[in-house]
Amino acid sequence: MAQFSKLHRFYYRGIHPGNDDVLAENSKTLAEICRGLTVVVDVCYHQLPYVAARISRDQNGDVSNVIIGEGYGVQIGHDTEAFPK
Repeated sequence: MAQFSKLHRFYYRGIHPGNDDVLAENSKTLAEICRGLTVVVDVCYHQLPYVAARISRDQNGDVSNVIIGEGYGVQIGHDTEAFPK
């Protein structure tokens, strides 16, 4: 994934076992490899909101924190802005 230098958000299905610590650790590992990554979202759940890991970085671009929260993915009605904040 290191070659995807412009990747900011990563959506995947079915890896998160329902353990936030596992999602946080896996997201941190991905973010260390893919330096532009800011959000990792597990879209395997059938109910919104999805579980999301938000990645914070220090001034050097290194991962400083991963916070588990909610994510929605692409939202209908935001055709010109695929990933609204």
